[in-house]
Amino acid sequence: KTMYKSFCYTKDDLVAQGLPSDGSAHIIGIESILDNSNSITNVHHILVFTNEDPTCDGEGEDLMFAWAFGQRNFQAPSPAGFRFGPDGDGAFQSIIMEFHYDNPEFKNNIVDNSGFRFYYTTKLRQHDIGIFELADPKVSLIGKKVGNGVTQHTFSCPGSCTDNFSEDVTVFMEALHMHALGERMVSTHFRNDEVLRESSVDYYDFSQAGMYAAQQNEYVLKRGDGFEITCYFKAGSNDFFGLGSENEMCINFLVYYPKQLGVDNNCGLASTNACLGSYSKTTLGSLEDTGREFGMRQAISDPSVAPIDAPVPSPPSSPVVGSSQSPSSYPSSYPSSYPSSSPSSSPTKAPLAMTNAPVVTPTIDEDPSTFPVASSSSSTAGITCISAISILVGSVFLGINECF
Repeated sequence: KTMYKSFCYTKDDLVAQGLPSDGSAHIIGIESILDNSNSITNVHHILVFTNEDPTCDGEGEDLMFAWAFGQRNFQAPSPAGFRFGPDGDGAFQSIIMEFHYDNPEFKNNIVDNSGFRFYYTTKLRQHDIGIFELADPKVSLIGKKVGNGVTQHTFSCPGSCTDNFSEDVTVFMEALHMHALGERMVSTHFRNDEVLRESSVDYYDFSQAGMYAAQQNEYVLKRGDGFEITCYFKAGSNDFFGLGSENEMCINFLVYYPKQLGVDNNCGLASTNACLGSYSKTTLGSLEDTGREFGMRQAISDPSVAPIDAPVPSPPSSPVVGSSQSPSSYPSSYPSSYPSSSPSSSPTKAPLAMTNAPVVTPTIDEDPSTFPVASSSSSTAGITCISAISILVGSVFLGINECF
């Protein structure tokens, strides 16, 4: 019914697909490439992790991107990106793609070819991007009942966690995540016991937006700031928290820059004392007690920070299948005791493809790294050169190399 399947793309795999062997690059955009066959209904979510080790074996593993139904394509703000490069200083050298498949009808012979297209630039940006996960990012409540009826689950993230940051950071995206029983989710940002802002989804629907991007401007997260995350569920007497599609979760993903090194990236039910917050559960009378309002509420944001108005890159045409080189196999990081009764959810080889380099001509005031795909390749000075190398069932790369 539920199966986790992971693929490792080593440094050699990535370099073979065009990333620099002895230099660095920033990934600045991520586009989902979904298999439109029958298999797409079996893809519950996909996670992309970076690893500081060239062969995915290092302890320094960070979340880069999470896809679920309704998730928009990702475009980094102009000052930042996820950095690939030599060991040290927060750069990654390999990528792990983790697929969560759901097969409640136990269908046979399902093959999925979903993946991603990553946009990258070799003209490095000022900052690296990090992700800070709040509430219950490690699903520490696994096996515990959600609670019969309407329940409220509240997690705190103490200011002692962000006090370990080396500097203030800019949060440019929040993604609120629950599963099918989620009804409402609220994230409240505190500073010195004062509420600064609140982001929420009042009518949560996993089938429409499993990773709900809060409607808000970017904001500054200062050292010592704290959070309170509240998830509301309507569940039965035998519904549990856990890793399965039928189980529940409560996680808030903050995407920010500059990336903080040597700190705990999880806050709430976390592993370190500085980032370990409180947790409480309350049974409510009805959905009217969740405090939600009609429609979706605009988040209360720091007015001193300008909104992000950069467009998401337009999807290029589908890649052409080429050779049969495959990524390295990588075991799932989830407990082997968890049920895994899905049929063949992904092929054993990841087909590769390459398309010619499109070209676009930016104006003086425009960032060339944000342009979508155009036509054929060139190396004329003053233009943006783009080349595309694709891997299905895994990562799909499209590189941006400025010709200056």
